[in-house]
Amino acid sequence: MTHDFRCHRMLGLDRLARALDTRMLSFAMTLVLVALLIVFYTVTMVNMSAISGRIDEINAHPYPVTVAAGEVETNLVQLRTLSDRLVYVRTPEAVDAVEDEYASIDQAIADPLATIASQCRSSPEKAAALSADYETLKAEQRQLIDECRDPAATDAEVQRLVSEQVDPLIGAMLARNSEIIGSSHQSFGALFELAVKACAETALYATVLMAGVLAVLAIFLITLKRRNAERDRLQKNLEALLEGFPVVTIHRIAGRLCVFLKEGTGWETAKSAADVIGRVPGVARVSSGFKCERDLDEMARAAVLALSEAGEFSTFKVAARRNHTDFAVGSMDMNRIIGAKLCAAFPEAEVRMKGPDLMVGVEVVQNASYVYARSRPGIGGLPVGSSGTVMCLLSSGIDSPVATWKLARRGA
Repeated sequence: MTHDFRCHRMLGLDRLARALDTRMLSFAMTLVLVALLIVFYTVTMVNMSAISGRIDEINAHPYPVTVAAGEVETNLVQLRTLSDRLVYVRTPEAVDAVEDEYASIDQAIADPLATIASQCRSSPEKAAALSADYETLKAEQRQLIDECRDPAATDAEVQRLVSEQVDPLIGAMLARNSEIIGSSHQSFGALFELAVKACAETALYATVLMAGVLAVLAIFLITLKRRNAERDRLQKNLEALLEGFPVVTIHRIAGRLCVFLKEGTGWETAKSAADVIGRVPGVARVSSGFKCERDLDEMARAAVLALSEAGEFSTFKVAARRNHTDFAVGSMDMNRIIGAKLCAAFPEAEVRMKGPDLMVGVEVVQNASYVYARSRPGIGGLPVGSSGTVMCLLSSGIDSPVATWKLARRGA
């Protein structure tokens, strides 16, 4: 086992510094990203629903009505041509042929008229009037057929019936049908504009939300880069400060800086190094303990040794955790097993879960475990050199030294 000092680094004790802590920042950024994605999904679904509704309205109203009105117009023109033919030719064969055409057109025009009557929302009264006019037209056509078959009827009477009753009625129906087509076109244009507007809003919201997501990611990456730079600065400061101690290496493990001393280093030397580290700006807490294998017996022996060297105490607790879940024993089981070993080694001490004199920390990482009992708060703040170079004028009063100290804690 080797003595090891784990430097719990943070930005400081003020509210902003705590907010910028890596774990809190990661959690906050995750929440913001999730919120933005939820908003993006909600806005997209609402706008897509609106676009779908507009498309359904177009499919249910202006488009089929326009198509049906076009078919009605074609059939009405054919009816007018057939009526005009009877003015010049009234042979039985010609009359029978016109009557058959009337019947065929009546079958063809029935469905378009029904579509207009049921689906025309822009001019429902005109649609109803068009259907009523067609019923009147059919009566006029039957009268025209009967008069053409009457041997006593003259050409003048037939022509007067066509020119004064049938053709004007067909003309009025064509005019009303044209108005229905025009209103349907206007309704189609309005619905199309609404659909285009919904698409544009969707694109705008998607752009804004994507910009927000990218901004959040940029802030997170910049802050993370800044924190990594501060950790590197703190590690360099510690390396320079601990040149007089038997330091083997300084590594970043599980979000902390770990200072490893040579095998056989005395406890007093280790405590002196820990006290020096605790006075370094940028160190929030320093704990001195041991590195050992990921074995419960090894961890228990290290816990007994760490607790025996931590100073006087009457109560203690064990706080174990796994940074890697590939270790088979859970945190609660580690607390129980190591706590039992400590109770056996220190029978006069009591276990207290709240407010103990000492806490034995046991942390299991990927390739090793760390056990400590002596833990002291550092001065916190930012590493020296992370905020540039400043100058401070010292006077005989207390204000300027305090200001200098505060500047030093903020990375000056």
